[in-house]
Amino acid sequence: MKHDEILISLWKETRATINHIDKMMDGVRVRVLTLFGTITSVAAALYYWAPDVFILNIRLSALVELVVILVVIPSMIQNRLYHFWLFKAINTSLHLENLIFSRLGKEDQKMQTMLTHSLTELEERTGSYLKAMWSSKLFWVEMAIFLFMIIACVVLFHIFQFRYTVDLTQ
Repeated sequence: MKHDEILISLWKETRATINHIDKMMDGVRVRVLTLFGTITSVAAALYYWAPDVFILNIRLSALVELVVILVVIPSMIQNRLYHFWLFKAINTSLHLENLIFSRLGKEDQKMQTMLTHSLTELEERTGSYLKAMWSSKLFWVEMAIFLFMIIACVVLFHIFQFRYTVDLTQ
């Protein structure tokens, strides 16, 4: 019985790790979206109030948008690293669940007691990280968010680079 208690203890630690990594991923998303909104607002204000300030022949507001890209890309890489760790923790948790329930002989109670399946939609241990990511909705949603921010920064860079004026006297 001692061995089963150790397995259950390890499974609980793995579940705690999964929850912690998930919160770290949430933190990255919140930080990046907050910085994106804040810095883009600063760039828009600079475009309006300081249109004639140039650094290296680039309008200051456009340069600020380039800085946003330099913030988004490392955060995207950090998020992918956390996602890889999450994948490894989920695989470990699923493996421990299979060991625990094969030893206890209670396969019918597995879905009621263990949470990894319902949280991840992974039924069995997946050997390939890339294969799991291609089928993961979370992966595609996060990539869409990060790519949207990068595309928005590039578009805003081009918009802010040129001064558009409207003649209201006509």
